[in-house]
This record gives sequence, structure tokens and C-alpha cells, in this order.
Amino acid sequence: MVPIAHYFVFGSAGILPIAYGYIRMMGAEGFTQASKIAILNANYLAACLNDTYGIVYRGENGFVGHEMILECRK
Repeated sequence: MVPIAHYFVFGSAGILPIAYGYIRMMGAEGFTQASKIAILNANYLAACLNDTYGIVYRGENGFVGHEMILECRK
């Protein structure tokens, strides 16, 4: 019997057509707008959570990208 992890060696290839479909439907302008909103939302959440958890990494400008790493050991 093959270990279950063997089936996941190449990642989740099934998600690729879904992501491709979203990109095609949004177009270049929609994709750019969605990216900007994702960065704005991440920085809003970082500002809200900073006093409680702390942000492990920020860029040179003091902002996070589209995601962040929280310090949960406090």
C-alpha cells in the first residue's frame, strides 16, 4: 500500500484551474484592484492586531504585504 502522503507530492494541482479562471474573469485591471485591496486589508488587520499579538516582520516602509506573521507567544 502506498502511503497517503505520496499522493500530495506535487501539491494541489486541482486548485490551479480555479485560480486561472478567477484571473481570466477579473482581467488585468480587476486583478490589480484585488491585489491592492488585499494589501490594504492586511495592513488594516496588522494595525488592529499589533498591540495584542505583534507583527513579526514588516517591510522597510513599515507595512506588511498581502499577509503577515503574528507573534502568538506573548
